[in-house]
Order: sequence, then C-alpha cells, then structure tokens
Amino acid sequence: MKFATAIGTKVAKRVVALFVICALLPVAAAMLLSYGSVREALVSQRTDALRGSAANFATALVDRLGVAESIARSSAGKLVAGSAVIGEYFDAAAVYDRNGTGAISGGPGRLPQLALASGDDERLAAGESVLLVSRADAGPASVWFVRAVGARRVALEVNPKFLWAADDALPVLTDVCVYARDGTVLHCTRLLPRTVAAEFHIRSASERTETLAWVDRDTPMLTARRELFLRGKFGAAPWDIFVSQPEAHALAAAEGVTRAVLPVVILSLLVAALLGLVQVRRIMRPL
Repeated sequence: MKFATAIGTKVAKRVVALFVICALLPVAAAMLLSYGSVREALVSQRTDALRGSAANFATALVDRLGVAESIARSSAGKLVAGSAVIGEYFDAAAVYDRNGTGAISGGPGRLPQLALASGDDERLAAGESVLLVSRADAGPASVWFVRAVGARRVALEVNPKFLWAADDALPVLTDVCVYARDGTVLHCTRLLPRTVAAEFHIRSASERTETLAWVDRDTPMLTARRELFLRGKFGAAPWDIFVSQPEAHALAAAEGVTRAVLPVVILSLLVAALLGLVQVRRIMRPL
C-alpha cells in the first residue's frame, strides 16, 4: 500500500488528529493557566505601583504647599505694607479689610470670596494659614492661602505651574486628577469621569477600596485613589488624588509572554503532526 493511499484513510486521519490533539491540549491548558496567573499578578503589581505613585504625588504636593505656605507667612505683612511683590510662587494677591478689597496683583475676577469655615478665624488669629479653594466658571479651580495681618486678611493664589509640577515625577502613561472634597476639579492631566470618582467614594465607604478598574472609550483603565489630609496643617478639607493608567500598559509583559509562547505552540503542533505521519506510515503500511 502506498503512503499517500495510507494517509488518506479514515484510520490514518484519526491517528494523526489524535497526535495533534494530544500535543495541543496540554500546551493550550498550560498557556491559559499561565496567562491568567501572569495577568492577575501583573494587574496586582500595577495597582500597587499606582498606589505608590499616588502616595508619592501626595507627598510632593504637601511639600509644595508647605513651601508656598512658608512664603505666604513671610510675605503677608510686607504685602499689606506695600513693600513686597508677587514672586514665582504666587499668581495673585488681595488684601481684605473693613472698607473692601484691594488687588495687589491679578485681575479682580480672580480674587476669591473669603468664605471661611467654622474655626478658621481662630486659626488665623493664632497665626496659622488657611487653605481655600476658589471655584472657576471654566477650568480648574484656584488654590489660595489666607493669612491674618492685624485686622486685615491677605489672600495669595498659589502659582499652578509651581503647585502641579509634581506631574513630572509620574511614571510613563500615567495621568493624575486632584479633586476637592466637594467635587471641585483642582488639576487634571486627563479628566476623570465624575462617575468613577463617585464610585470610589461609594466603594471606599463600604469596602475600603483604593483601586478601581473601569473603561474609558473602550480603553480599560486602572485607577488608584489617595486621600490627602490637609486639616491639621492647612485647615482645609481633604483632597482626593486619582492616578490612572491604561490596563494594556500593565499587561504589556503578558502580551510579550504570549508572543514568545505562540511559536512554541506552533512548533509543538508541527512536531506532533510529523510524529503522527511517521507512526501512520509504520502502522498502516503493513495493514
């Protein structure tokens, strides 16, 4: 019996298919199990890294606020006396007294309303600073430090370029959003949907969750949240810091593993098919 005739029989085809399936099933099962484990490990590692990035950003932000507050502390009295000018750390300043408001620098439309919370007057009287957020009609809100100089109040707007320069320390393909506790947008490199921020607050209240997976225009995203406490040092409500990355960035290593394993799978199938053909030739020819 010729080889071509032998390989064309149903028995021969079944034997070859059996060899291929025996090679394919273990490899496919190993790939699925390993990919799932690798994917889970990479996502977990990436979320941990995002939490670390959020913590580092919060630390850098507190440091910059501390620098601005120290300069505001030393400059407030000089601004009232008219012997100081706004430097690189501030964009605008205003002096509030019983007769009204006088702008030192910056347009009048940028000056905040002094809506001090309960306890702020006592804090100012004790020589401490109060951090205020002034909402804007469009775009991010502005951040101000308020100081008491005698009976007057001095407000200084922190320069956004100085305050948010901590963006430079973020990892590649990473975006950050900072929200005031009332939902006011303070800073965003990529605007975070309000539904995501709301979901964080809902889950944090019930599950103490600090990471979340969501979809942005068909792009899976991973986000970590960090609460920045400001009450003790600056007399302000906490801010929420959200650090986000595409999930594909976290899974890039898994895709590399898949690309490396795929040639091995194909080679295994070819070897199995070759062995099947050899065995069919040996078995079927005598038959």
